[in-house]
Amino acid sequence: MTSSMEANDSASHLALQKKYVNRPFSSFLPFGCLFGTLMKKNSTVMAPPGIAALRVFLWTVFRAANFLYLPVFVTRIFHRATPCPPIENDILLLTAVELAEKIRKRELTCEAVVKAYIERVKEVNPIINAVIEDRFHDALEDAKEVDRFLSNTLMTTEEIEEKKPLLGA
Repeated sequence: MTSSMEANDSASHLALQKKYVNRPFSSFLPFGCLFGTLMKKNSTVMAPPGIAALRVFLWTVFRAANFLYLPVFVTRIFHRATPCPPIENDILLLTAVELAEKIRKRELTCEAVVKAYIERVKEVNPIINAVIEDRFHDALEDAKEVDRFLSNTLMTTEEIEEKKPLLGA
């Protein structure tokens, strides 16, 4: 009796091995029949007809989307970018450290620096589309406040540099 039970166990084990071991891993996933190799010719497991139709439909949709995107892709490749106009204001060529030093020494006003940058942003933004929300008015108010601070302060240039190294830049 034990030999027949062992034969039954080994037969059922072989049946389970054929059923599960030879299946692709993707068939064990929840939507494995959509993403796996189940529809390939040499596959041992066939997908249900509804799933096969869904795969064909999705394949068609993605191919159509790729085909429709092709003109956009081609124009992006061969489209020449509009160059930004050259910088005309010399203030824009100074580094932040140089700007801060000139503002502290009162060779430049902070308001003039901010106005120069605002003009450049307005000139270039239609080309590069980088500004989401402009705060030009607030920036000018802050610049005027820095200029008032510098005109009313009793601190020396060295003290301002020590306490606020990039003031106005």
